Amino acid sequence: MKNLVVILSLFMFFGTSCNSIEKKVEKKLGEKLEEAGQALENTAGEKVANCDEFLKKYEKWVDEYLVFLTEYKNNPDEKTLQKFMTMSQDALSWAMQWTAMYDCANDEKYEKEFERIGKKVEDKMEELGME
Repeated sequence: MKNLVVILSLFMFFGTSCNSIEKKVEKKLGEKLEEAGQALENTAGEKVANCDEFLKKYEKWVDEYLVFLTEYKNNPDEKTLQKFMTMSQDALSWAMQWTAMYDCANDEKYEKEFERIGKKVEDKMEELGME
């Protein structure tokens, strides 16, 4: 969860410095939250399959995000800033989906796996000096 706080903090920092991008981000965030809610409604009742599938998709997204963080760190231009904002929204969506998946989030096995995946983000951000 520490990585979520870091991501959200970065999101807030960049969001306040880019008004035109901020409005786009808010709109996109609303869309992502709606999608997250629909995704949860569609997967209700399949605890193990949903938890495993969710974590598999989340880790794939995290791996893509880690590659992007290096790109962003090396070239923080307007294009990568916009992508960073979008990916920050996605991170929030993943966290909200996870929180809503009570059975998964409260199962020690899945909780540890979610934390392991999140630790990858923390480690990469530390490595890049983006703590």
